[in-house]
Amino acid sequence: VPPKLLKLLELVGLQGDTQEGLKALAQGVEFDGLRSPFCAQAILAYETAFKFHLDPYNMNLEVVDDITSKYLERHPVCVSFQFFAGRAQVLRRNLPAARKTFENCIMLQNEWVTMHHTCWFELMWVSSLEQKWTEAAEYAERLFGASNWSKTSYLYLLAAFRHAQFVDSDPSRKYASNPNITTLFKDVKEYQIRVAGKRLQIEKYCVRKARSFKNQNNFLFLPALEAMYIWGIFSLLDEATAKIFIQKCDDRLVNGITDVQLCPDDRGLGHLMIGVLWKHCYLLTRNDSDDTSIGSYIQKAEDSLILSLSYEKQIALDHFITGWGNYEMAELYWLKGDNKKAMEYLKACKKVSSKVKYSLESRVMFKVHNLTERVKNQEEKRLEN
Repeated sequence: VPPKLLKLLELVGLQGDTQEGLKALAQGVEFDGLRSPFCAQAILAYETAFKFHLDPYNMNLEVVDDITSKYLERHPVCVSFQFFAGRAQVLRRNLPAARKTFENCIMLQNEWVTMHHTCWFELMWVSSLEQKWTEAAEYAERLFGASNWSKTSYLYLLAAFRHAQFVDSDPSRKYASNPNITTLFKDVKEYQIRVAGKRLQIEKYCVRKARSFKNQNNFLFLPALEAMYIWGIFSLLDEATAKIFIQKCDDRLVNGITDVQLCPDDRGLGHLMIGVLWKHCYLLTRNDSDDTSIGSYIQKAEDSLILSLSYEKQIALDHFITGWGNYEMAELYWLKGDNKKAMEYLKACKKVSSKVKYSLESRVMFKVHNLTERVKNQEEKRLEN
């Protein structure tokens, strides 16, 4: 937790660290009683949701399996444990099994409508991972109609998936000719909400991208893939699909699209996504000693991210590309064992935030804090040894 937030938590009496908390929850699960299911669900939420956004490549899914199998054996129709079992399948990239589990979770009950919405949200991303854009759009449309959490986000995702569906049918077409997509992007700003007087960061991002669509003569650079990156879905791709997405980005950068001149924002974004996808391929295969392409993956990731950052001074609107690009470079150098370079890029990321405000800044700053702590802990252990 960032230091400022930690001080606030300590002020209201919440102290301790993550491992101590998990240990206490595990003890609560062992002692069967009234609190056991609540302790179990707290652990499952941490392992399948919170930890996923911090370190998606080091998940403790064995714990998730043990808890879900234990409680589903006792309560086979408990939708919350069914949901977490589905999340575990998603994290294993076993998408057909995940889809079946979420659909079963929906059919088990009709009273808890929020659980239906949560399952639709997961099924939307499962469909996008399978490149079933029509199904992904249908789930986004359901969420837009039924859920009040963030209609702005759901409408933007609906437009992005409709775009992917349209472009896949003919990659050379400029989809401004599709009036439905144009109308969806136009209406995104109409549904913004305020929480405690402030607009949600993810909604600000969606509104800015919808505005860019209009300003760029009804064009965005592969918005469905960008949304998957922003929502952290790239880390759930299998290697084959990641390479398909790399090819999509590369084709768009090389061949462009009819009547559209790609701006530095588009090119910076394209190379950023390619770099992240190559890094993902490296992380998927780094423990495979028989894979001779591992070294090339990490080099391709570095080359693409450097190319993305080279557009920093030319970017007009999407400054998050530079902020997120610096973070991705920092993580890449940390993976290579070069902590000095990693810290340089983490500082560069913070410097971007001091110069300009950009979309989802707090989200990347949370990642920066987490990676900084991991680098420091690694250096401390190295000095001790």
